[in-house]
Order: sequence, then structure tokens, then C-alpha cells
Amino acid sequence: MNHVKCTSCLEVLPLEAFRLLTCGHAFCNTCALNWIEACRDQAKRPTCPACRHTFSKNDLRPVYITFATVGEVAQAKEDMTKGKAKDVAEKIGLMDATSPAKSVERAAVELEKVAQSISSLDGSQQADTRDLILGAVLEFKDRIAPLYAEVAVNRDRIKELKKSNAALESNSRKLEAGSARLNEKLTEALDTAEEAAVQIVSLRAENRILQQQTEKLETDVAYLNQSLAEKKKEALEWRSRVTKFKKNVMDLTIPFQRKRL
Repeated sequence: MNHVKCTSCLEVLPLEAFRLLTCGHAFCNTCALNWIEACRDQAKRPTCPACRHTFSKNDLRPVYITFATVGEVAQAKEDMTKGKAKDVAEKIGLMDATSPAKSVERAAVELEKVAQSISSLDGSQQADTRDLILGAVLEFKDRIAPLYAEVAVNRDRIKELKKSNAALESNSRKLEAGSARLNEKLTEALDTAEEAAVQIVSLRAENRILQQQTEKLETDVAYLNQSLAEKKKEALEWRSRVTKFKKNVMDLTIPFQRKRL
């Protein structure tokens, strides 16, 4: 005989002693009748002690339940576990190297749940269900093996690209430093030329009578102007080279940065 605990009086009684209310809650017949009488004494309609749903004495019904045997419960649990294992195995069977990462993660969670359920089965049941899951997992690993190989190759390639990128960045910094030094020298040369021009103008004003010296100074000015033009041309060539090199470095660096992302 199956016994149930009444949530009102907390007595453990046979199922036949319980009555079902219209709301779905059940109490022992004694508690249900006592509750009806108590509500009548207070001149109010009886309500369920659990959910306050109204009911009457005529609403009380016996509880008809057929309890499963221990063997039936075990069989139902086994069938449920096997069904879940089969479902997970079928899902894994549909996955390959192109499957989304989230799908694989969900399958892993479901596998863990099935594994926990399998541990509660007996020896032969465990073996059958475990073999079903293990076969699906091994087949899945064979399908995604090429993906693992590709990942390994890509990792090595990324390492090589990082090294190459570091070398390019180092060379770029050196070239930038060399360009900066060249610009400094060019600035110094321009300053020198400007100072010389100022001095020549001053000498012309002050030493017009010294024609020979003036002619010599004019020759010097012409030489300096030529030198200045050459230096300007050289500077422009260097700047063009530096600009072109920076562009090449940028073109080489952008793909590596994209791969990092």
C-alpha cells in the first residue's frame, strides 16, 4: 500500500485517505472536512489552504493514481537515457568541421548530462548507451581531424608572420630615424645658405668699391646656391624614398593586422 504525507497535518497516511480538490491540491479527508467546518464557523466559503481556490464538500474526490513499480521506473529511466543518448548521437552525427562553435559547445553540455545519466544505469545498460555515445564521438573526431591540422598550420604561419612583422617594424623605425637625421642636416644646410646670403647682401652694400672681393663673393654665392639646389634635390629624393618605403611597410603590415583580428 502506498502512503502519502498530508501537507496540512503532516501525517503519513494511505493514499485512499486523501481527497482531491478542484484546484488540484490534495489533503487527507479529515483535514479537508475540518477545514470546511472551520470556514463555515467563520461564515465564509471554504478555500484551499495552499492556493485559496474556493471549493465545497461536494467537490472532494478520491485520488486515483496508479504508482509504477520499481522495475517500471527503472525501465522508464533507462528508456529516457537511451533516447537522450540517441538524440545527442544523431546531433553529433550531423556536425563536421564547418559546424558553428556554439553548436559544438551545446553538444558537449548535452554529452555531459547524458554521461551523468548513464552512471545511474546498471552494467549492461551502461555499456550499450556508452558505446552509442562513444561511437558518435569517435566518428565526429575523425570528421574534424582535418580542421585540427589546419589550425596547427595556421598557428605556425601566424608565428612566422609575427616574426616578419617585428623585423619590418624594426627596419621601419631605423629608416624613420635615418630620415629624421637627413632632415636635420638639410635644415642645417638651408640655415647656412640663408646666413651666407644675408652676409653677401651686407658685403655688397658695404664693399661696393672692392669689386674683386664682390665678384669672388658672387662666385661663392653661385656655388652655394648650386649646392643648395643639389641638397634640396637630394632631400626631395630621400623624402620620396621614405614616403614610398612607408607605404610599402603599411601595405605589408595591414594584412597581418587583419589576421590578428
